[in-house]
Amino acid sequence: MASNRASAGLTYSLTNFAGLQNGWTVSGSITTDGTIGSLSQSNITSWNYTATNGVSTFTGASTTSGAFINSFRLIGATSTSFYVQGQTGALMLVADANYSNLINWDYNLNTYNGQAPAPSIKWNSNPSGEYVDNKWSIASPPGPVPEIDPATGGSALSLVAGVLAMIEQRRRWATLVA
Repeated sequence: MASNRASAGLTYSLTNFAGLQNGWTVSGSITTDGTIGSLSQSNITSWNYTATNGVSTFTGASTTSGAFINSFRLIGATSTSFYVQGQTGALMLVADANYSNLINWDYNLNTYNGQAPAPSIKWNSNPSGEYVDNKWSIASPPGPVPEIDPATGGSALSLVAGVLAMIEQRRRWATLVA
């Protein structure tokens, strides 16, 4: 698949697969350079994750010393999804050089796991039901930011101008009466 580079980066929110995480909740994001299509590790510009079960929490981020990405297999992105693809897709976000704090999505091994500190595995699940069209979407863009419709913006501007005009008229009337 050909890659097309967008003009700006894209940030995707990690998907919380509650039924696969053994009571853990996952949140975080992956930011790419905006490339659409097949990706390599170099297309990922930053990432972070937090996993919690209400008692314990583990976190990781690309800004942590020793953190790295291991995407030795196929990953990709669209404007609506960040995914591992094909029969060999995998992505591992590792928070330290010892592989002791990580989240791993592996299509080929049909596994999804999180661990911290190693070798303590918090979950190790079979995500077979998550694959659609030979892809497993692991993150998506945050919800849309509301935009102001030009007609609504014009109406709001007219309302503000009208209120200001009324205030000015009251001020003039008050000076005439006095």
